Amino acid sequence: MTIEELAPRLDDPTLTILDVRTPDEYAGARGNACDPRQGHIPGARNLDVAELARCETIEQVVELVELPPGSEIAAY
Repeated sequence: MTIEELAPRLDDPTLTILDVRTPDEYAGARGNACDPRQGHIPGARNLDVAELARCETIEQVVELVELPPGSEIAAY
């Protein structure tokens, strides 16, 4: 999904934006100095990539992030 496709859907309740960075990066407490804006996209959910890697099914991801079944996920 491109930024052009994502931007108009930020308020879409069927779409969940999943930030797979560390909790500190998600919160804006730590990140790359070259990034002028720290933190996450408003409304994004966080699931650290290390935790995501332990998931064997999409159902495990849905359960960890507490998403309604059938949600569309855009991860970054």
